[in-house]
Amino acid sequence: MDFADRMHSDPAYSDYIFVVAAAPSRTLDDYKEFVEGREEYVKVLFNETYAALHHAQSAVINSGTASLEAALIGTPQVVAYRMSSITYSLMKGLIKVKFISLANLIIGRSAFKELLQFYVRGENLADETRRILEDKAYREKMLSDYCEIRSLLGGRGASAAVAKSMVESYREMTERSV
Repeated sequence: MDFADRMHSDPAYSDYIFVVAAAPSRTLDDYKEFVEGREEYVKVLFNETYAALHHAQSAVINSGTASLEAALIGTPQVVAYRMSSITYSLMKGLIKVKFISLANLIIGRSAFKELLQFYVRGENLADETRRILEDKAYREKMLSDYCEIRSLLGGRGASAAVAKSMVESYREMTERSV
């Protein structure tokens, strides 16, 4: 919540509401310790991820399908992903990919920033979010890349295109690991 605290303390963003799209398997009690004392500017929503993304000016996304969903919806984003140091060390040696988010893997370049491991800090998230919100050219480039991602997925048959892209990325990854 350091990110939300930093953004809220900035006068330019003090009236913003920071929404946590809760995991369906969790309860409000699971988030209570993070939200406590921040109820004025942090809200937890259940079963409203798409609505939250649709109305958001920017999003901090945990990598996975959510990053692709945000790109398809058209929400500018920064991806943040952190795991245990041991898992990270093991995975870094086994898996060789340029990106961790589906949207960046599909487009084959960085459409949006991915902050990994030790770079996932409130200060970095706030800096990138401010850039998304304040740098019009940066934001427009991201949105343009999203159009390209949608085009690469091909509209109808998009699920098959995503599956194909994931299989190709996996094959490339395993071929480099051998």
